[in-house]
Amino acid sequence: MKWAHDFHELPLSLEARGLGAAATIPRGAPKRPEQSSMKLRTRLNLVVASLTAVFVAVLITEEILDTRSSVREEIEAANRVASPAPGTPLR
Repeated sequence: MKWAHDFHELPLSLEARGLGAAATIPRGAPKRPEQSSMKLRTRLNLVVASLTAVFVAVLITEEILDTRSSVREEIEAANRVASPAPGTPLR
């Protein structure tokens, strides 16, 4: 598909050679997309990359929370072992 800006590559017609009216873009020519628009492939790559980044961030957050919970449980277990049982004499 040729965009409107690609018609400079076409051979000149009689009108464009100065033998008639001024050269114009053919009526049925598609308009050029905006400069800010991205290709579909780029958009898809950005979506996949952002979803991957979110997934990794969630996994890291879960890992940190699980580690904190495990450390808390270990500290609690160590305190139970270290504290004397009720009714046992202290040395």
